Amino acid sequence: MTASSNPSKAGFDVIYSDSPESMIQMRYFFKVLANARQLLLMTKGGNGVILSSGADEIIDLRAPYDAINMCILFGARREESRKFIAGNARKVLLRAESRKTVKGAVLISSVNEITSKLNDHQKELKKLLSIPEFNAQFEIANEEDTESANEDATNNVDSHPSESAQKSSEIPESQSSLDCS
Repeated sequence: MTASSNPSKAGFDVIYSDSPESMIQMRYFFKVLANARQLLLMTKGGNGVILSSGADEIIDLRAPYDAINMCILFGARREESRKFIAGNARKVLLRAESRKTVKGAVLISSVNEITSKLNDHQKELKKLLSIPEFNAQFEIANEEDTESANEDATNNVDSHPSESAQKSSEIPESQSSLDCS
């Protein structure tokens, strides 16, 4: 189903930060009110509708109860207004995660799930390394990283004599005449 055939499946964001300060903004605000009322009717009580600030500055934010009162202006009942600032946002994000397309927006997970996913990624990397073309590209990139790390190591001068002796053997002949005491 598409969003047009079933609007309650989609997520809609009603932004209130552009509160009216002039007559032109007042007209815009009334259009937002009218459109929000239509949206509540189309989505069967506002399922999937999120009320958010869209604020660029902290002064444009409103308290949660102010946002709930604004929902009443949109035609919602006070009892169900809280879902527009909290409940629906979570539902929309969880639905976006569960979609099978690439269009999912956010992933919410615990730390334990992240570590297990990292282990899964390591297993997948090992599978990819079994492919000859991928393995060749990986080795080329690894060699380039090793070369750049060696260049960085030769450019750094440490105070430990054992490390400086080891580095002096890696310094090219053109730099061997420099005294690093």
